[in-house]
Amino acid sequence: MSDWSDLPPIVPRHWGCVPYRQALLAQRQHREAMLEDPVLSEVIWTMEHPSVVTTGRRVPRGLPSARALRRLGTELVSTERGGLATWHGPGQIVAYVLLRLRSRGLSVPAFIEGLEEGMASFLRGRGVEAERVPARPGLWVEGAKIASVGVHVRKGVTLHGCALNLTCDLEPFDWFPPCGLQNGRVTSVLQLQGIAIDPAQAAPALQEALLWSLYQATS
Repeated sequence: MSDWSDLPPIVPRHWGCVPYRQALLAQRQHREAMLEDPVLSEVIWTMEHPSVVTTGRRVPRGLPSARALRRLGTELVSTERGGLATWHGPGQIVAYVLLRLRSRGLSVPAFIEGLEEGMASFLRGRGVEAERVPARPGLWVEGAKIASVGVHVRKGVTLHGCALNLTCDLEPFDWFPPCGLQNGRVTSVLQLQGIAIDPAQAAPALQEALLWSLYQATS
């Protein structure tokens, strides 16, 4: 296990509800600054977004047009992350984790596993048993997807992160095959447990769970 004791702490922050494009620009700017300044803080940012569909490097078939999504009050934004299309919106907490993988002793697969295990640990504390499925990024509860992961790495520095469905409306996931799921189901903590978890109140616990799991995932 890598020793993080000599490294600066990873700085957590909860942003509230932020338009996706604003958050994406902030991430990209911070990563560029991290690449230029080797001591600039690594960060974990949690937030919600107004309704938005985002695509990764591959755009899937069956995705509604930007015009059709605008009629539904939803943006369409393309990004450099891995994975296919997904939806973000109110009631879903998103975590963006910008780390220097090499100094943290993390491989890309270990980083992704750490994000997944961190979300799984958070969910266990709320009575939800979610599992990782080989070759299917994210977390699953009895075949229904409750969390997604999509990252991008440049020169060893990460961008993007993971998203967890707390109380969000699940209807937008019916607009297209989310994350490429064909006839797949999506769920939330509210649907499974009947409890409404506010993303702002959940943020500190999720940040802590992610950071601990990433530390545990170090080689």
